Amino acid sequence: EKAAKRVIDEKIKDGLPERVVVLKDLKRHKFEGKLMHYQFADILKAVSTRQNVYLHGASGCGKTHMMRMVAEALDVPFYFTSRVFKEHGLMGWTNVDGYVETPFYKAFTGGGLMLFDEMDISSPAVLSAMNAPLANGMCDFPAPIGIKKAHKDFYMIGCGNTLLNGATAQFSARQSFDAAIKDRFPLFIELKYDNKLESNIA
Repeated sequence: EKAAKRVIDEKIKDGLPERVVVLKDLKRHKFEGKLMHYQFADILKAVSTRQNVYLHGASGCGKTHMMRMVAEALDVPFYFTSRVFKEHGLMGWTNVDGYVETPFYKAFTGGGLMLFDEMDISSPAVLSAMNAPLANGMCDFPAPIGIKKAHKDFYMIGCGNTLLNGATAQFSARQSFDAAIKDRFPLFIELKYDNKLESNIA
């Protein structure tokens, strides 16, 4: 977390510009009110640096909902995928009707926040397909698409229950990932339970 804060401080010298954020159709949560997760502002700043973020925490701590709120605050589309075991689940595929787009393709080429949930239970071999796009800002999608540059408003967020080091006592089915994949996510941030928020909502 100290390393993450250092990167954030370097990327944002004068803080984020002020903006009014409204959550549509979520009346219980108000960005400007008290019913906000206490880590929201810090995580929003981290994502705003455009560094790839890996958000880890226990089940039910609010990772997916938090990223929906972050996308809303950044005014970009929210895209989601979970547990990918085949490369086409990320990169798309071609059938008789043409290229089939995936959430990753849409976010990468058109802009948006891409949330890769349950990343630590996905296939490490398949995730290696993300190495080049996340490092170089270019991705070679299946024909007839070919090479595309990352959109300026592309944000990549990985989510999981572990630190990508493999199974734990609580999460025995998680995979171990090599350094190349971990390096693509320079900001590892733990999302903790917000007991006060949960109590207020309840």
